[in-house]
Amino acid sequence: MTAKTTLQIIGVLQILLVLSACGGGSSARPAAVISDPDPVEGDPPLAQTTLGPLISGVSSQIAGVHVWTDYAYDDRATNPGVTPEENGNDADLIQLQLYPDAEALYVKAVLETLIDPAVPLLGIGLDLDGDPNTGAPTLPGEQWNVAGTPLGLERVISISAAGAQLWSWNGSSWLSEGVFDSVIDPDENTLFAEIPNELLGAYGRTWRAVAAVGVSSASWLTGDGAIHDLAYVRDESTSNFQSNLQAAILDGTEDAQQAIATIDLDSLASGVDDIAQPLANFKNTFLYRSSLNLGEGIAIGDTVNPAYTFAGPYQPYAAWFPENLPANPGLIVYLHGSGEDYMGGLYGGTELDPTASLKKLIGDADGIPIYATGMLSPNAVLVTPLGRSLGGPPDGPAVQDYLDVIADVTERLNVDENRVVLTGYSAGGVNTFRLSQLYPDRWAGSVPLVGSPTTWLFEVMDSTTGEQNYPDALENLYNLPFRIANARLDELTNTFAAPYLDLAVLQLQQMAYDYRHWQFIRREHVSLPVALLQCEMEKAIERGRVLDPARVVFSHEPLLDRVNEEMGLNMIRDSAYWVSGLKVRGTSFSRGDKGTVDITSLAFADRQPATKPVYGLYENLSAGRDVCGPNPEANTLDVWYEIGTKRVAGKSLPVSNALEGSLTRVESVTLDLLGMRLSPNNPIRIALSTDGDALLRLVGHWPGAVSIEPEGDDNTVVCPVAKVIEVPLASDSGDVWLRPSSTNCP
Repeated sequence: MTAKTTLQIIGVLQILLVLSACGGGSSARPAAVISDPDPVEGDPPLAQTTLGPLISGVSSQIAGVHVWTDYAYDDRATNPGVTPEENGNDADLIQLQLYPDAEALYVKAVLETLIDPAVPLLGIGLDLDGDPNTGAPTLPGEQWNVAGTPLGLERVISISAAGAQLWSWNGSSWLSEGVFDSVIDPDENTLFAEIPNELLGAYGRTWRAVAAVGVSSASWLTGDGAIHDLAYVRDESTSNFQSNLQAAILDGTEDAQQAIATIDLDSLASGVDDIAQPLANFKNTFLYRSSLNLGEGIAIGDTVNPAYTFAGPYQPYAAWFPENLPANPGLIVYLHGSGEDYMGGLYGGTELDPTASLKKLIGDADGIPIYATGMLSPNAVLVTPLGRSLGGPPDGPAVQDYLDVIADVTERLNVDENRVVLTGYSAGGVNTFRLSQLYPDRWAGSVPLVGSPTTWLFEVMDSTTGEQNYPDALENLYNLPFRIANARLDELTNTFAAPYLDLAVLQLQQMAYDYRHWQFIRREHVSLPVALLQCEMEKAIERGRVLDPARVVFSHEPLLDRVNEEMGLNMIRDSAYWVSGLKVRGTSFSRGDKGTVDITSLAFADRQPATKPVYGLYENLSAGRDVCGPNPEANTLDVWYEIGTKRVAGKSLPVSNALEGSLTRVESVTLDLLGMRLSPNNPIRIALSTDGDALLRLVGHWPGAVSIEPEGDDNTVVCPVAKVIEVPLASDSGDVWLRPSSTNCP
């Protein structure tokens, strides 16, 4: 008789005995408590949902609790390449907490998705004597084909909505030692149980532990279904949501020792913390808990937009940094391409030389060698968000993920928020164009790689859905140094996006913006030499972002806003630099409708920079060179041309307490006088042309009442409200003066 058969029989007999003793009925067996209590009354260690810094693939020891943090979306059983709709994300472990004390063992697991309490089935296996050669070689149900090191389990705790159950190994089969209440909390996505120590039996001071998650409807415990997720597997692969090693362990092609934890009870009892830390020169996987409410699980798109949306609360991202990271490092946000996840960035390789993999031959063109892309390894932090998808068009939740990742890593690694560079490859390059236009004031520089402002495919998708995902607002890049890198032989960009990219470069040239466009003559879509562009990203980090410029050009497109109270989204892209609250005139809008401000503060002497054309043809066949200049390490047999516009200092101009410019289809807009260097204590001249009635709100430390004096019209005296003076403008207003008034304000 197999252990599986014995477990099934024992389970049936136990249920019958309990029903008989209690007189039958559905309440005979202890049921799960579906609620939201503190699982251990008065016990701070388990009162929090998660513990520690949420670094996947590592264990910590915190306040006497053994804590394992797992990977998100890795619940793929023995098939790491399973498509998202097939795996369902119903058994995805995020964190496991084990808290042994003098009376009981407390167990808590946090899942990515927990909508129906009846779905998940958690198991914890314990080798209580620390000897793999005693105890059961695998878990009940035999769904783990253990190879190499036996598990050696004396006890297994199963937790589901039916309750918690303790199983003991008698040398040939599994026997039930008792059934207990379990607490399933869908609000916090947790499962909890308390196991009395007397039922665990005699045990040593060092345990070996495993943990598995599946679904109750196809139970791995009885052998009727697969184990979807294992704890304690540290997977350093860069594909399939880091589930490759786990699959190999489950199917017996890798040693089970890689999924077994060693727990020192004396160390836990000491109360000394041992908290996991991220590693330098390594792609760490960080998790953060999102505040969005997207319904959990994995949402599948439609025929127009087939992208998956990873909707769970715990979102993963990759984070890399070098040894000896500065105290306030810069940050490069690298957006992944289509079909990739957060591990897809071209950085974090084992070679510390940023050009080492450039020297790896990957093919040839007409007999001339072609080398690989190389890897980025700057003296800065690099992150890649998941973006809630595998590279589909970014919607509100995707962009919110990008912003949340920046906030999370800034707090973790003390990033300098003024030195953040945006880049991305392929679809990530397209999204780099997009975020640069939506949030131009967030970045010190922007470097899209084999990307474009949009593609004809995305344009068709936008038209079909009636939404607008990709802005037409390159004018917003006035204060953002913009660097574009593409491959001349790019089979994708040339097919899907060539006219859009060419038109964007032409527009930047015509506007005399600070931009460069490098095109690598013999490179294809997948072989752009990104390591040759690292120097430009480092220059942007050193330069820092523009904070309070003399001139702001900014457009707001209402159809690009994303507001959904149920989801928790409130993304109105109406602000940049010292401009905020830009409201577009009108009540209904079509794709491309926008309001634009182009305003210059005359308080800056350097408000009119000069420009110089940039052009050239370069190579590193004869000597090492990257896009910034000579570099002896960068000898990749590449040829590229460069065009662009360089800004240089212009003439110093007289300063005055004035602003000038234009408003186009603007109903109202707010300006911050402090950022503009304008003084509310002195008269202010406003010289703004507008194509219709507009309301100008000026925020400042006004000393009192203000006289608004339009040319050819009556003066009006107003008092500031919440530091704001409102100035109505019309198309025929001419100059308007604001002067301090002696009128008393209430």
